Amino acid sequence: IDILPFEKTIIKTANELRIPTLTMIEGFLPIKQIKQDNLFIPFYAQKIALYTKAQKEIIMKKYKISEDRLIVTGYPLFDQYYNNKPSPKEIIYKRYNIPSNKKIVLYTAERYNKNKSKGSIWGAFTQKQCELIYRELFKSFKEFPELFLIIKKHPSGSLEDNEINKIADKLNFKNYIISRDMDICNLINASFAIITRQSNMGLEGMILGKYIIIMDTYFDTNDYFEYTKFNAALYAKKPGELKKALKSLIENKKLQEKLQNNIKKFISYNYSVNDGNSSERMAKLIQEITQKPYK
Repeated sequence: IDILPFEKTIIKTANELRIPTLTMIEGFLPIKQIKQDNLFIPFYAQKIALYTKAQKEIIMKKYKISEDRLIVTGYPLFDQYYNNKPSPKEIIYKRYNIPSNKKIVLYTAERYNKNKSKGSIWGAFTQKQCELIYRELFKSFKEFPELFLIIKKHPSGSLEDNEINKIADKLNFKNYIISRDMDICNLINASFAIITRQSNMGLEGMILGKYIIIMDTYFDTNDYFEYTKFNAALYAKKPGELKKALKSLIENKKLQEKLQNNIKKFISYNYSVNDGNSSERMAKLIQEITQKPYK
């Protein structure tokens, strides 16, 4: 998206040179976020590719942007969840030597970088904050020997492995692994549930029918991405609530059924173009804007 100075400069320069320009929302942007702030709107490109018709309608209504600039394509990255067959779950269990009687829960680690200039507004702000999160995670999982925790670190940076392992050692927690090399699609597919906060992984997990727990403990974002809308995800805000959420999810079959039904409603609202053809639509859009005379 062309909101950062570098990207914005490129787009504005291309517009002045009458070069066709197209931007897209990188990552899941919920309707609530579009309504409440203008982080991504207005944009300077000729056209913007969107996830859903709902996004288009809200942007047209709130920001008075003409309909011909707003194109619903879906998100090409998500095509893999519809078109590519994930590896069998057994490969994940064998790769990490996980006992077959344990259910995998995937935690998508918070973004964090000691260098504040390289940090993210969506991630953790201090190392102490990260440490508290892992302490809460490990304390909660110790109560459920039938679960195995896989930690997937964020590609832009997370708490160092040795720091994570120190916290686990202090709590004598061993049922976990830090994944560095496995494809995220395969990890999601092998998981019983996913713990996340402000990440695409919530929506990606829902696309594959996985249970989602939003862990907002030690943050103040209050499910900013609205994953709990439609009661499609469980929510852990205070210390101790993650343990309760895990217990309910494991033991309550009616809750599992309710969540599965609500997940479908959530996807229908937030990712209605869920047919695996987003890349094709994006390619056609690029072809269209490059072949038509610049306006």
